[in-house]
Amino acid sequence: MERNKIIKILKCRKMKYLLIIFLLVFSTIYANILSPTMPKVLTVVNKNTQVKEVKFQGGFEKFKKKFRLKESTNNPDTINSTGMLGFYGFGSRARKECGYEHITIDGFRHNPKIWSVEDQDKAFIKYLKINKKRISSIIKMYNNKVIGGVVITESGLLAACHLVGAGNVKKYFETNGEFVFSDNNKTTTKDYLREFSGYKFNLAKL
Repeated sequence: MERNKIIKILKCRKMKYLLIIFLLVFSTIYANILSPTMPKVLTVVNKNTQVKEVKFQGGFEKFKKKFRLKESTNNPDTINSTGMLGFYGFGSRARKECGYEHITIDGFRHNPKIWSVEDQDKAFIKYLKINKKRISSIIKMYNNKVIGGVVITESGLLAACHLVGAGNVKKYFETNGEFVFSDNNKTTTKDYLREFSGYKFNLAKL
């Protein structure tokens, strides 16, 4: 009698195992064959939303030095062919926004000392802060993402705004990187987004 009970229990357990195996096999077949339109795990990341880390290039001092070299070959007395002045290539509009509208091309040409290195640095920082406010939403949305084949960073964005203006930088993102503005020297939005990427500093503390 006891032997028969044991046999029944074993048979019952065996049926349970077979049922579990059957359900597993059936669910796999359904997912892969009977339902080919079922969503699959995403393995390809769109290049325009891909998050990518950028190598750290340095703090504000290195950013500033590179900017000086790029804009004026490190000469604070420079006036370029389009009338941009000083270390950072300030145009008349940018000078006015930063409170230096009294610095004119003629006055600066006659006496570069009217715009001291210290005041040029102050203007540069102030203009970075102005542009950061203008593109704050872009920084939040696109920082460390790839747009138009370029990895976006805050430092690159600020440099690009200085080069082509915040409005033209915004158009770059509105067109998903298709609208690429260039200055009179054929330097483009993308050039500065790339060249000045990876610098980290806190403008609020400058």
